[in-house]
Amino acid sequence: MLKFKLFSIALFFVMPVWIFGQSPFQQGFEMLEKGEFASAETFFGEMILSNEYKTHKTVRLCYGRAAGLNGKIEVAQSVFVQLLEDYPADFETELNYAESFLWAKNPVKALDKYEALVKRDSLNFAAMLGYANTLSSLKRYNLAADAIEKVLKLDSGNFSAKVSRKYIYMGYADTEIKNNRINSAASIIDRLLKDYPGDADILMLAATLELVREKFSDAVSFYTQLVNMNRFVSQAYSGISYAVFMQKKPAKAMIYADKALESVTCDKERIQAYNGKINALGWNKKFKDAFALIDSMKRRFPQEPAFSLAEARLKVWNQDATKGVSDYETLKEMMPASLDFHLGYIDALIAEGNTRKAVSQMESSLNLFPEQRDILTMKRKVMLENGLNIKSAFFHSFDNGNNQSDNFRTEVGIPSLGRVKPVIGFQLRSLTDFDQNKSNTMIFSLGGQYRISAISSFRAKVGILAATSAISSFNKPVVEFSYTRKLGKRFSAELFEKTEIQNYNAALLQRVLTTHDFGVNMNLKTLSGMGWYGQGIFTAYSDKNNRKLFFSSLYYDFKEEPCIKTGLNTTFLTFKNSVNESYFSPQRYLSGELFLMSENLSLPKAKLLYHANIAGGVQKIDDFEMQSMYRMNAKIGYRWKDYGYILGYYAYNNALSTNILGYSYNEAGIELKISIPNKVKK
Repeated sequence: MLKFKLFSIALFFVMPVWIFGQSPFQQGFEMLEKGEFASAETFFGEMILSNEYKTHKTVRLCYGRAAGLNGKIEVAQSVFVQLLEDYPADFETELNYAESFLWAKNPVKALDKYEALVKRDSLNFAAMLGYANTLSSLKRYNLAADAIEKVLKLDSGNFSAKVSRKYIYMGYADTEIKNNRINSAASIIDRLLKDYPGDADILMLAATLELVREKFSDAVSFYTQLVNMNRFVSQAYSGISYAVFMQKKPAKAMIYADKALESVTCDKERIQAYNGKINALGWNKKFKDAFALIDSMKRRFPQEPAFSLAEARLKVWNQDATKGVSDYETLKEMMPASLDFHLGYIDALIAEGNTRKAVSQMESSLNLFPEQRDILTMKRKVMLENGLNIKSAFFHSFDNGNNQSDNFRTEVGIPSLGRVKPVIGFQLRSLTDFDQNKSNTMIFSLGGQYRISAISSFRAKVGILAATSAISSFNKPVVEFSYTRKLGKRFSAELFEKTEIQNYNAALLQRVLTTHDFGVNMNLKTLSGMGWYGQGIFTAYSDKNNRKLFFSSLYYDFKEEPCIKTGLNTTFLTFKNSVNESYFSPQRYLSGELFLMSENLSLPKAKLLYHANIAGGVQKIDDFEMQSMYRMNAKIGYRWKDYGYILGYYAYNNALSTNILGYSYNEAGIELKISIPNKVKK
């Protein structure tokens, strides 16, 4: 947000107009008018030392004013108090005395004085202008706006009043933005743009508003106007850099970050521009260069905490949240009132998985920055993710072996901000096989995740499968356990064990075929966009058979948001015994496929949702000839705000490694998610 300097107007016009023509004072008046306050103090101080002027009211008043504006506020107030003793209730002296409290940065006391003066004479221009400026100093902008309009009715052409009006309304708009009253801020800024066309301060504020409203093209337009005017050029280029990054153009953001650096005119701009360059390097995942630049800046500006803040932020972006949190906690005492610190610290705690502490910090930050838009957005997102989450699916499946099923499954995430996140699951499946045998299964499960640390977690699910058919009924336990750990910033591994009953069709279910999976998943993703996912599974069957499966996927991310990914998948599996009359179990199976996937499901602002995944390749089973394989999965749906979404989908697959009976498989259905925010006491 923009920061505005307190605009203090020298109320020089409180002096009686006839005085200005008196030659003994003319030189001193000119000094005051030009802002040469030290010279004016000396000039009027010497006059007071003479017998002729030592009791002269105007000379004393000008001396007090010059001293006060020269920083000697106690001297000025002493002069005004003495004058009020000599000239009780003198309006002119009262005006100067009231203004002296603004010089002393005591607007509360100044307001008391100005309110009394306005009550005495609401048509006095100087009193009303001082009153409006004082209300502005106290950030009571709605009252200040009313007051400044009354001032301009008294003198519509006064330059000082027009300037005050501009800064009052800018402060008003800035406060409305900070308090998340965006429509009000937009209305004020639109009026300012009309009343002060081409004003650089207002254009900068307008650009800030458009960033908040996520109208990034409009923000770029305002920043570009500033560049063309040669005003705030470095800040404008930094703003464009951020705006184009938010438009998912990180490489272009780097270009403008460099332009911001080329345009700096002072150290303050230089620090801001280097921070922008560091951010741009991070956005482009050039972390080595970013940290090197941070080290250089910390040596160059050892007293500047902004680069330590940037270092903490980059550690979080570079998948090192725990170190980032540690850095933020070190900075906590140094930057208690920095919004950037508070936003970064909250983000780091969320990235670390310390949800409860993150929410606590949000509450503390909101006490300091009430209604701050970014904090409220982060809080709502966390509360939704850790609230009551219901995910359900209704789908129908069929294959070319005349097996069909109707399915319903739902998973309910119980609200929790702690390390444990409980989940309740329920599945219902109605099966019909090629002989028109019918059966039903129902699975009820309890489970959840336990966050051990920032880099490791444990998942468990225990349930009961109840099966019924025309021939028999039975109940069997189903269990699933997994342990996940990050082995590096971009490499993770998961060990898992899973026990389930094969219920693909009625005939298979009646065999009560139980499988026990023991496996490992691994995922490596590089900064270049290349990645690798690997899986190895050993499956023990209750009929004394076993399976070994190895899967590898080498992929490349062209774009993360929305996601566009392509890659090569290979699968190898082998069974100890071939029992193909019961289920697909070749001695050796090998396949390779190319895939292309695109989706926007992870984009929180997307309303129209989509997911598309197509793949094609070849597969070879035992000594049979190689055959083609292909699969596709398409989803389309709608998200209503952040409460949930609904998706319709269709999937087709003839990759035999994914089907226990070796048939081509079709599935169509609806997915639904509803989220209800967590509620915690402040």
